[in-house]
This record gives sequence, C-alpha cells and structure tokens, in this order.
Amino acid sequence: MVKTNKKVSKIMVISIIALITSGALLFLLMIPAHGQAANQKNILVISKGNDKTIIQRLRIDTDNFNISVVADTEPLNSIGSWIDSVIIIDALLDSTKQNLLSNFVDGGGSVVILMGQNLFNNATLLGKLELINNTLFEAEKKINQEQSLFVIANTNHPISKNMDWNSAPSMKIDNMTYIPIESLNASVERIIDTYPISKNLEINANRRPVLLEKAKGSGNIILFTGWLEEGANLDFKLWPYFNYLLYTMIFESLNLTFQTYSAWPYSPVPHLIEQIILLIVVIVLAILAVALFVVMKRKSSTEMDRATIEALKQQAEEEERKRLKEVEDLQKKLDEHVDLKDDWEVIGIHRQLGGFLFTLFMALLLIIPQLLISNFIMPQIIQPYPQAAGWYYYAYNIFQVAWLIFDFGTSFALAKFFSQYRGDNPEKAIHYIQIFVWWQLFTGLAQITIFAFIGSIVFPQIQFAAHMSWIFITFSLVQYPGFFLVFMFTFQGLQRTDLHLITYVLWEVFWLLIGQMVFCYLGRMWGAANPIFGEALGAGIGYALARYFDYWMTFLFSMYLFKKQGYSPKTVFRTDFSKEEFKESITFGSKLAFGSSFVQIGWFIQIVITSMFIANYSNELGYFNLAWNVGLIVMIVALYGNSLLGAFSESYSHGKTSLTKLYIYQGFRWGNYFAFFLISVIFAIGAKFIVGAAGPEYGTPAVRFLIPLLIFNGFGVYSWIGDAIFTGTGKTTLLALIWILEFVIRAVLLIVLVMWLKDMIAVIYAYIPAVFAKGVVLWVVVKYKITDYKLYPFKSFLTPFLAAIGNYLVLSFFGDLIWTIELGDKILNTAIIFVIGIFLFMYFFAFLDGLFGGYDDNSLKEFERAANLTKGRFGVFPKTLYKAAKVGSKISPFHNKFKIDIYEEAMQEAYELTLEKKVLKI
Repeated sequence: MVKTNKKVSKIMVISIIALITSGALLFLLMIPAHGQAANQKNILVISKGNDKTIIQRLRIDTDNFNISVVADTEPLNSIGSWIDSVIIIDALLDSTKQNLLSNFVDGGGSVVILMGQNLFNNATLLGKLELINNTLFEAEKKINQEQSLFVIANTNHPISKNMDWNSAPSMKIDNMTYIPIESLNASVERIIDTYPISKNLEINANRRPVLLEKAKGSGNIILFTGWLEEGANLDFKLWPYFNYLLYTMIFESLNLTFQTYSAWPYSPVPHLIEQIILLIVVIVLAILAVALFVVMKRKSSTEMDRATIEALKQQAEEEERKRLKEVEDLQKKLDEHVDLKDDWEVIGIHRQLGGFLFTLFMALLLIIPQLLISNFIMPQIIQPYPQAAGWYYYAYNIFQVAWLIFDFGTSFALAKFFSQYRGDNPEKAIHYIQIFVWWQLFTGLAQITIFAFIGSIVFPQIQFAAHMSWIFITFSLVQYPGFFLVFMFTFQGLQRTDLHLITYVLWEVFWLLIGQMVFCYLGRMWGAANPIFGEALGAGIGYALARYFDYWMTFLFSMYLFKKQGYSPKTVFRTDFSKEEFKESITFGSKLAFGSSFVQIGWFIQIVITSMFIANYSNELGYFNLAWNVGLIVMIVALYGNSLLGAFSESYSHGKTSLTKLYIYQGFRWGNYFAFFLISVIFAIGAKFIVGAAGPEYGTPAVRFLIPLLIFNGFGVYSWIGDAIFTGTGKTTLLALIWILEFVIRAVLLIVLVMWLKDMIAVIYAYIPAVFAKGVVLWVVVKYKITDYKLYPFKSFLTPFLAAIGNYLVLSFFGDLIWTIELGDKILNTAIIFVIGIFLFMYFFAFLDGLFGGYDDNSLKEFERAANLTKGRFGVFPKTLYKAAKVGSKISPFHNKFKIDIYEEAMQEAYELTLEKKVLKI
C-alpha cells in the first residue's frame, strides 16, 4: 500500500505543479509592461466634477500624457503655450473661456470634447468652435430614445481601422446627443455614426454622428456625442477599447500618428514580455508532460495493479450473476405458466419512459439552482455585463471546434472498448483508458502551444478579436493536461450510470456554476483595481478560469469516486497499450467525431459572421445565451430520445417490425407531450422569468430571442428522436449525411440573414429552417430505409397540442396575477411563477391531455407501469402525474376512440424478444 501511495503521489505532484504553473501566473502575466518614456503631451482637463472614471483612464498612459485637471467653475485666464491639448468633459464654459479655447485651437492647439447633459442644454461652445450651427441645432436637437448601435462612417480613418466597433456596447437610452446632420458645419468629418437598435434594416436613413473631427485654424477638434459622466454608458466605458479610444482621440486631435491597439503598451493584450513568459510556460508544461510520460513508462515495466484487475473481474462476474438470476426467475415463471405480458421484465416502452420520468424530475430540480445562478445571481450580483458573458461564449464556441478535432473521438473509443473488454480481458480494457489519457495530454499540449501563439501574437493583430486575447489564452488552459474527464468516461464504460451521471452533472452544472460565481467576481474585482482591463474584461477572464476550475474539480472528485470503487488511478496513467490498440481506438473514434464536427463548425461560422456584421455583438451574444439557457429546458426531451437508442437497437436488430413502429410512435407521442408542455410554460412565463431574474436592463433585450428559440426547439424534438433511430439501427452514415445537409442549410442561411438583417436574431432564423429541413428529410429516410412507421396524429400531435394551449392560457392568467402582487423585489414573484409553472402545471397538463383523449386503456396502463418503475423519493412525482392523466381520461369523451392498432402485435414481439434475449441465452 505504501508503494501504491508513492506512485499515486507522483502523479498528483506533477498534476498540481501543472495546475500552479499554468494557472497561478496568469493574472501576473496580464499586467502590460510600460513602454519607453516618450515626449509627454501636457493635457489640460476641464472637468465638471462628475467624471472620475474618465480622468482615471486618461492617467493610465503616463508615457504619453501629463494630466492637469481644473474644474469648470475655476477661473481660466489663459491657456499656456506648454498645453498641447485641452479635454472638455461636458463642462459649461462662459464666453471668456470659449474665446480662449477658440484662439487656442486657431493657434495650433487641439481640443477633445466629450458631451453630456450640460452641453446638450447649452451647446454654445460647439457653435463657437464652428462645429455646429446653434440655431439649427437648438431647433431639432434630441436625446436618443432607444439604445444606439455604432456604425463606421469613414472606413479609412485610423480610429475606425484600429478598433472593433462592432464589439462596442450600445449607447444607452437618454445617454447620447443626437446632433441634427443639417446643423453640422460642412467641414466637419464624421468618423463613427450610430443608429437606433430597431433600425437595422434602415441604417443609412437613421444614422447620427457620434465621433466627429474638424480642423479649425492651425488646430484640430474631436467631438464625441455620447455621454460619459459617472453612471452613464457604463458598459461602453468598460469596453476593452475604451482606454485606447481616449488615447487615439487625443493623438488624432494633435494630428499625430498613434500606435496600433496591439502596440500600445496600455492595451489589455499580451505584449513582448508577456509573450516571452507564455512561451516559457508552454515549455515548462511540455517538460512536465514528458516527465510524466517518462515516469509512467518506467512504472509500466512492472506488473499492473492486481487489485484493480480483480475488482473489474468481480464487477463483471456480479453483473453476470444478476443476469443469470433474472433468467432463472423468468424461466421459473414460464414453467409455472405465469402470463408474462404484464411482467416488469418484459421489454417495452415502459422501461425507457420510466427511466426518463426519473431523469426528467431530477433534471427539473437541478435546473432550478442552475437558472437561479445563471439568470439571477450572475447578471444581478456577480457580473452585470452582458459583453463579458458574450466574450466567454465566443471563446467557448471557437474551442469547441478545436476540442472536437483534437479529441479524434478517443472519448467514444474509451467508453466503447473498455465496456467491450472489461469482463473477459480487464487488462486490455484498461489500455483504452491509457490511450485516452496520453492522447489527451500530448494533443492538449499541442493545443495550448497553438492557442497560446494565436492568442498572444495573432489575435492582437486581428481587429475583431484583439480585445479577447487574454480570454482566449486563459481558456486554452482547459486543454492541459486534457485528461480531466477520463474517469467520467470510464464510468460510462463500466456502465455505472449513477457515477457517470453524478460526475457529468457536477461537471456541467455544479462545479461550473460555483467557479463562475467565484472567479467572475474575483475577476471583476481584479479588473476594477486594474483599469487597463476593467471590470467587464476581468469578469470575462474569470469565466475562462471558472471552466479551468470546473475541469480540475471534476477530475479530482471523479478520481476519488474511482478509487472508492476499489480501482487504482495509477493504472490509467501507465503506457501498456499496443500500436494496434492505439490504431483501433483512433480509427473507431474518428468516424463518430466526423459527423458531429459539423455542428461545432456551424457554431464557429456563427461566431465569426456575427462578430463581423452585428453591432454590439458581445452584448448581443450575452443576451442570446441568457434566453438560450431558459429555452434549454426544452432540450431535456433530448434525454428521452437518447433513452430510446437501446430500444431501437434491440427491436430493429432482431427483426421486430411492429415493436420498432410502436417505439417510433411512442417517440413522437412522449417527445411531443413533454416538449409541448415545456414550450407552453416558457411561452406563458418565460419573458417574466428572464426580466424578473436578470433585471430589466439585462433581461429585456434577451426576451426577443425567446419565441424563435422555442420554435427551434419545437422542431428539434423530431431531430433528437430521429437521431436516436439512426444511431440505434446502425444507420450512422446516413445520419452523418443528414447532419451535413442541416449544416449546409444553416451555414448558408446564417451568412445571408446575418449580412442582411445585421441582427443576432438572424442566427435563430437560420436555425429554424435548417432543423425543419433536417427533420423532414430524416423522417422520409426512416420511412423508406428503416421501417414504414405510423404516426397516429391524434394522440401524437393533437392532444398534447390542445393541452399545451389550455396550459398556456391558464398559466398566463395566473402568471399575470402573481406578477402584479407586491412582494418587494420581482425575483420573488419570478420564483413563485416558475415553480408553479413547471411543477404544478405539469399535472394540469397531464389532466388536459387525458381529457382530450391522449390515452386508451393500453397506453394508460403503460404509463402506470412506467410511473411505478421510479422508486425512491422521486417516485411520487411520476405516480401523481399518472393519476392526473387517469382522472382526465375517465371523464374524456375521446378515451379509447383512437386506439393504437399495432399495440397488441408489438407487445407480442416484445414478449418474444424478452424470451430470446434472456431465456435462450442460458
């Protein structure tokens, strides 16, 4: 035992060194180095006293600027010749000061004007500096009445070319001066314009200038019409380009060439020193990887841990004993002439439905804290910046493609071959875990090398990606050492569904949400203390670190569970596998990875296209994902589709045609049942939930994505069930071709619609026809290539649809009623509505479905059997659901009117299949 502990400790020590090396230095790395001391420009700031943030940001660049601040109420008798530029921050100046400024500019000085409420009320300064005609301005001036998005007016201007204006957060309502175009002096140059967010299809007719430039005398003037006082346009001031914008405006006003974003020492991107340190980190990680390989290669010359081998054999023998016991019990019933058609051991849809009912209620209970954190705690308490979430999802979707390519399907191969060999040849089974570990370690090293290079050198040079460089680099750490999920996939191969599910939920929900709450908050605080980055970018980096934390915690906890089962973790880090096993693993996995890669490629195209053509895409992506998280509830139905995979495989491979058709009908029936219920709930209360949880400012822009997302998920039901049919029947090549068809349709529509509408909602508009087309083609192919199924539309579509309408109408009424009750913060109203809608109205929906004729005697009895299969504390929920359906069926005039005519024949085939699979195996 001492020897084993030493071996395990070496693995842990090397892993911990990797964690510390790759993670702990990041925040130290991110402090940009100062540039060489230059000829400082003396800047005089005339402040109205409500502009602390702007002055703080101006003082960042100590190499270029020497900042002096005077209040607008202080006397200003002259502007000395040593002053290079004057910045007016919404200050009201009397005529004497205005004359001083005008003469200063005429004499070769520069002025930067940042507008606000004061200059909106009294714009005589702008008239004095010949920027506007005051009379025309006063006649038609107005404040923006809706959020305003940026659009480039002069594509050749250096300020336009050096910043990603599509990533800029919008000017908030009542936080920008709309200057009438006809009031502008003819010599004023428009650099950047804005347009109201609702005018995406009429941009040119609704443009208003926001950043302008004018030469006057020998000097130059820059005007920004957005309001930047404290409390105004906070998101914009946290934009990673904001500090650089102040720097460029001053240099442009001085008619001086300025550095690019990547070259400016105070931009939040890796500079030379950080690039060198990143290189050193990658080299250290490579040394650690090789060291771990050498250590474990030496250990592999010794005999593999026998305790693990014996534990695997013992589990396989126990499973075989249970199977034989089931066979003996079944044979005894046959000998006693017991009718088995209603026995729990008989194959049938009640098994899959019973398992799904358990999963459904467990998933719904888990979703409550997830939605509470992602839709309330995160946007209202931890980090209220949509752009931070948008940057994270941008990086996440880029990496999804890379992970899939580099994974090469080794996770699929691990689960498949480990499961295949663990009983007869456990030593060989462990080899496939080892292949996964070492493949992930070295491909992870390759990935972190590639992405550290791209993130530190390439990204800063790309206009639409430079500001996300550090998020990209931080996120790349997730791929080292890369084998974080090895034990989770091993549990899958062990067929320990309980351990696999626990590990999976902890990985995708618990650890991730804990990490986001902790690291986004810490990142935000760190950003606040480092204004080069700011709170929003700090929170975005926190998102990436949260994923890293998530993977490490999943690895450590799953390793603990693995050891608790009597297995030694050291066995999975050995290198006992052969070249033939390695080739077998890669060949098998790559085929499965190929088809699914198109989904991730579609996401990649999406983020690139949206970042190029959608203004404020960072915020829009944050809003989109807020709504996506709510619509994700419907995707629980995909778990039901997955549960049918084994059923389709059993019936189709044994030639049970009627049973296969019954499974297809049940797929439609229950898929529609649960999807229509969840969609009706989200239709009724989804908008209230989003606004109530996230708050009006964050939640309201997200609401417009909700209905299109629900339509998409409604069509998605048929796609998920169809995928299970193709996979279960072994038609994976056909399925891959259909996936490609969906990908092509989605990609083409995405490009066309995004370029045309210039709106994030175009992304969902592209999804809907693609998933609809996939569903149509998929089910036509099923009909002609697999089996000629029957839909039974009354029970499959009509009754759940009518129940959904009734559910929606009643829940909408109660939702509106509860929403008007004064309970202080709306979050309490939101929580009550959500819990009632999901949990209480599920039973009302079941009653309505029974009332409208959703069941006959056979299907009602099947529902009862499925509900009774769920044991333990969760059992009360599905059993009560069955009782609600039974009550509705008893008073329904349509009960038994639309029977499933293949039911008896299908169940006879299920009975025969039960005997084939159990009795005949003795």
